[in-house]
Amino acid sequence: MNRFVIAVCALLALAPAVGAQEIQKASVQSGRLVIDGSGFGRRPPTVTLANGPALPVVAFSATQVTANLPANLAPGTYALTLERFNGGSSTFDFTYGSVGPQGPAGPAGATGPVGPQGEAGAPGATGAAGANGNSVQPSATPVTPLECASGSGRAYDIIDGNGFFLSRSVVCDGQQGLPGANGRDGANGKDGAPGKDGAQGPQGDTGPQGLPGANGKDGAPGKDGAQGPQGLTGAPGAQGPQGDTGPQGLPGANGKDGAPGKDGAGCTLGDNGDGTVTITCGAQSAVFTAVPPRGETGLSVGQDHACFIRTQDKKVQCFGDNTYGESTVPTAYASAQFSQVSAGAHYTCGILTSGAIACWGHNQAGQTNAPTSGTWAQIATGPDDLGQTETTCAVSTTGSMQCWGGWAGIVTGIPAGTYKQVAVGYFSACAIRTDGTLTCWGKSGAFNSNPPSGTYTSLMSGQQFNCAISATDGSAACWGNGSGLPSGQYTQVAGGDYYSCGLRTDKTIVCAGADFTPPSGQFTSLGAGRTSMCAVATNGSVSCAGGLTPPALP
Repeated sequence: MNRFVIAVCALLALAPAVGAQEIQKASVQSGRLVIDGSGFGRRPPTVTLANGPALPVVAFSATQVTANLPANLAPGTYALTLERFNGGSSTFDFTYGSVGPQGPAGPAGATGPVGPQGEAGAPGATGAAGANGNSVQPSATPVTPLECASGSGRAYDIIDGNGFFLSRSVVCDGQQGLPGANGRDGANGKDGAPGKDGAQGPQGDTGPQGLPGANGKDGAPGKDGAQGPQGLTGAPGAQGPQGDTGPQGLPGANGKDGAPGKDGAGCTLGDNGDGTVTITCGAQSAVFTAVPPRGETGLSVGQDHACFIRTQDKKVQCFGDNTYGESTVPTAYASAQFSQVSAGAHYTCGILTSGAIACWGHNQAGQTNAPTSGTWAQIATGPDDLGQTETTCAVSTTGSMQCWGGWAGIVTGIPAGTYKQVAVGYFSACAIRTDGTLTCWGKSGAFNSNPPSGTYTSLMSGQQFNCAISATDGSAACWGNGSGLPSGQYTQVAGGDYYSCGLRTDKTIVCAGADFTPPSGQFTSLGAGRTSMCAVATNGSVSCAGGLTPPALP
């Protein structure tokens, strides 16, 4: 799906103007409303019946739209309205038919066979149960002219024995009725009679002879004999030879430690204010070039480019597409220090450490015409849709909000209140109030409406959906037309066209609905754009997936 959206966006500049919209036919196929016509546009239109709520669109093209019908829709004629995403609508009278009569019941099923008699001594086996029968019920979806040329007939749903829908059948007027449902289950076979007890066995043979007994104890020892007389003294023997040399003696004890040496001269470090430092040790000194620690922070990914803030000097650096100058920081801000940066469709905005806003890049919808006064704490850039939704919003240090750029519904429809974060999506925007609750506004029926209840700490907008991190348990709640994140605890969320990514509390990244595998390792922040995502590792380096290539650390 993402590759299809990318191809469409790449050809938008060459596509001819969309013609007038016209509904030629509306019918029901497989329980869904199918609208045929022309000029339906490049985005899903809004479909309503009798000014009711918008029907879920499941498939669309310039000549056909398919939508789910409301449950329990009564037969009758309804005003079908189709509103194109960029303006223009058409109305068509849609007739929803009545339900035909129920078909006759089928014959009863055959009775199951009786189970076999059990063997003697063991109970008999239980007979096999008959198979569950299917049933035929009148369908809630009426017959359409596409199913019966006469335009009238009866529709039936085939339901299995467990109550699950199997298929739909239609009998047009003049045709033979459907066969009856299968018969009832056959009765279980009777249990076999219990076997009789076996006869008692004969007496066993005599056992073998026992082992021999243990030996007796030894007798008591006899008494010692009397001592004999002392013998005579013998003559002295000759002197023996000299003995061998004895082994070497043990080593002597270690000598005492020498006296401690005198302390060396102390060293000092001085900052020269020009990127060099002077180290002085006693009478000697030397000048060295200072090398600050390197890394990136404040990462943001736009449609086809990304930007980050360098930790060593707080300057903004961008990479990726530069068709409209979105990746080139203007000379006026080349040496400026930033506290936040946000990459949009084909433009970039950031907040300087002074609290002022700076924007550059494409400006066909006024998305870079930032306020020239005020002190700002957070800024959010929007996606691109033919220049209509390239809208920018920012939250001031006092909690007030201001929006500017393409879509008037976002710029003029900001709800009253104070805020701490805002995110801009497709034809709509959402924000976190100072009390932690969520609110959304913009085009009626946009994909980002109806946010969840509760309190939240972080928020992001994808192309057609939102995700936010709960302040209660750190879980991610997503709503709209996109991919939700798996269960777990998160510190940051980001999203693109139809995919989302999250930074878990263990600093690993997980994505849902993406055409790429996120980088492995541990990270401190992440950002996501149309088809690419990037993240800052714990060592300060940047890794990307999906197409963008980050610059190498010097």
